Amino acid sequence: MNFKSRIGLIRSLLIYNYKPFNKRRLLRFYSQYIEKGDLAFDIGAHTGNRSMSWLRIGAKVVAIEPQPILAGYMEKKIGTNSNFILLKKVLGKDCGTVNFRINEAHPSVSTLSDEWTTILKEFKSDLTWDSSIEVEMITLDNLIKSYGVPVFCKIDVEGLEHEVLAGLSHPIPNISFEFFPTTLNRTLDCLEKIISLGAYTFNWVIAETFKYQSEKWLSIDEIKEQMSNYNGKKPGDIYCKLVLD
Repeated sequence: MNFKSRIGLIRSLLIYNYKPFNKRRLLRFYSQYIEKGDLAFDIGAHTGNRSMSWLRIGAKVVAIEPQPILAGYMEKKIGTNSNFILLKKVLGKDCGTVNFRINEAHPSVSTLSDEWTTILKEFKSDLTWDSSIEVEMITLDNLIKSYGVPVFCKIDVEGLEHEVLAGLSHPIPNISFEFFPTTLNRTLDCLEKIISLGAYTFNWVIAETFKYQSEKWLSIDEIKEQMSNYNGKKPGDIYCKLVLD
């Protein structure tokens, strides 16, 4: 681990893992979706703060994280937990081998997408992607075939959320995916894909607040309207809940 990578890991841990009271907020928030014995997918696990929370609830967790430094951290931290499975792969719409671009100082913006690096450099011109690694790409359908249908699936893959969803052909009870105010069309494409799988309702959260922005769950038209009218600069997550008959 070089100096830049070490600083990048520390930065991510400070943002995601070491905030005061964050563990309690995570447990309270995700307990509405996940119970003991449930299966959950953490796609783009990063430092594993979600995975760790779900394990505390008692879930079985399958985490996807290709970055060696982050995967290594999770292996040391929770790798011995029998309910935790870590795959150093990426998810997409097809299977194969792809190049994953790594930003050592800011590992949260490492990505498969050249388009995404261009978008980010418009906001922070000194960002650089230091290296790339070859990783295996599989689909969400592959993951489900191997491990079963999860109760909850989180997708946080730096601008490629729609490509991950393109590899899914049947509904998952609860899905969250990251949205960015700079890429509204991608957000709308993700929503269209999800609603094509089944009848869902929606809500959304800004950044790491774990507070819903809507007092009620929204229809597909309502969440599209709220996303289209969102003028903030911070990204967030959209939560999608399957409506059962």
